Amino acid sequence: MPSSHPQPHFNMSTFTSYSTPPPNARFSKSWFQSLTVDEAIRIPNYPRIAPENSLKHWVFGPDVPTGARATTIAPSEVVLSNSDLAPIYKDWERSYNEDGSRSVYVSYTVDGEEYQYIQLIKLINNYDDARKQFIRLVDYLEHPTAMTGQAGGLVGPLKACYFLEGLAGFYSTSCPLYKLGSLLGEQWVHEDIFHASCEHEYFR
Repeated sequence: MPSSHPQPHFNMSTFTSYSTPPPNARFSKSWFQSLTVDEAIRIPNYPRIAPENSLKHWVFGPDVPTGARATTIAPSEVVLSNSDLAPIYKDWERSYNEDGSRSVYVSYTVDGEEYQYIQLIKLINNYDDARKQFIRLVDYLEHPTAMTGQAGGLVGPLKACYFLEGLAGFYSTSCPLYKLGSLLGEQWVHEDIFHASCEHEYFR
């Protein structure tokens, strides 16, 4: 078990403010929003997501971890999957408000994580698929066979877009750019892409 630390005084009135990582923290939502597509697909040593059922045990605790380790994810670090963390996500706000919990102790490869650290892991999971979709899309557009049409001229502008940017120019469709990756290969086309295509055809 990790050693206990005295709980310091802090002015955080809500669970959201306490659990939200600093905007400048690597892998925070603000950090992801600041990336272009090109920067996102070239992130060195992106954390690896552990297979499901890697979490062995967890319990909430009152201690507030200190130091950089509490809110820093190292390059190539192995982090838990969202599916393993689902029961923690479901109960952590209640435990924060009702039990005074300020951390969660997990048993997999490390012991004891601060709420902001867990939030970073959640964001890494949330945007992992988007990053992979962009990698596939850029690889396709940069492939010689894609240069026969106008695809070659799309690579530069696409890479310059922000990682979490949405498709522009549509009236009723709200869709992030990364979902364009569902158009590649033999896979289900995302519903938002289908709606955007229908809207485009309607207004032609």
